[in-house]
Amino acid sequence: MTEGKTFLEQVQDDRAATDPEYAAVRPKMDFVLKLIVLRKKLGLTQEEVAKRLGVPRPRVNEIETKPDRVSLDRIHAYARAMGADFQLRMPGSAEELVAASAGPLSAIDIKQVSRAVRELATLLSPVTTE
Repeated sequence: MTEGKTFLEQVQDDRAATDPEYAAVRPKMDFVLKLIVLRKKLGLTQEEVAKRLGVPRPRVNEIETKPDRVSLDRIHAYARAMGADFQLRMPGSAEELVAASAGPLSAIDIKQVSRAVRELATLLSPVTTE
């Protein structure tokens, strides 16, 4: 097991490494899991969240149990109903930017990364005028 990870996280990582469909929905599932933890910390029931959203309780249950089948808009509304929100974290370094442009780790092509590094170096190099 990788240091610092729970058994469940390691199992999820292993599955994501071999199952592209799971890897594609895992971030959404992880986010919804955090929302469920928040709901419980706030002491809210699914029924109370449903009232805040103006939807029937089964809709909240669907968000929590089948996030891969629910739109991001609906998940965002669920988050807002509890005072939470999405956050977009932009790549902060040149390495993160290159990694983001190269795609998921399983799809990285070294030639694509090399090309991206050259393009980035060109964009970041000082402009000289003669």
